[in-house]
Amino acid sequence: MASSAGPILSRDSRLSIASSAVVCIEAQVSGEVIIGEGTVVHPKAKISAVSGPVRIGKNNIIEELVLIENKDSDALVIGDNNLIEVGSHIAAATVGNGNVIETKARLLKGCRVGSGCTVGMTCVVSPGEVLADNTALWGDTGRAVRPNENHLAVHIKHIELLQQTLPRFHRLEKGSAQPTV
Repeated sequence: MASSAGPILSRDSRLSIASSAVVCIEAQVSGEVIIGEGTVVHPKAKISAVSGPVRIGKNNIIEELVLIENKDSDALVIGDNNLIEVGSHIAAATVGNGNVIETKARLLKGCRVGSGCTVGMTCVVSPGEVLADNTALWGDTGRAVRPNENHLAVHIKHIELLQQTLPRFHRLEKGSAQPTV
């Protein structure tokens, strides 16, 4: 539920939420932000387009306490079917499709994450670093390239569950736009 001070979701005219997106009203969204079809934004997530736009694609899951912020003039683009877990910080230039960004991972300014990647819990992708497709990053030095074949099927079931559950327990921001990401 939103606090008595009212919802903290920005009513900024530069905000575009797709009609099938589920954005809890307790999420904090500001600036030029596009949230694509089927994307789920949990309570207490913060998406901030400070200097440039944030474009979030289709069917992403953005969990509690995630901070997505763009302090660059270029767009911060997050592709489709990504899972961004609790407490992660995203300041990357781009995040591809089908990635898992685990709890408290940090994608620092200007880095680029390909598709099918897993960034392990508390791992950091350095400024300007590029993760090739299907890279798994864990611990201080662990890296491997491996296919991530099962992620999409599990991700779709996760989104379906959240789309049914979150509206039962949280007020939602209604989307009506057909955003182009």
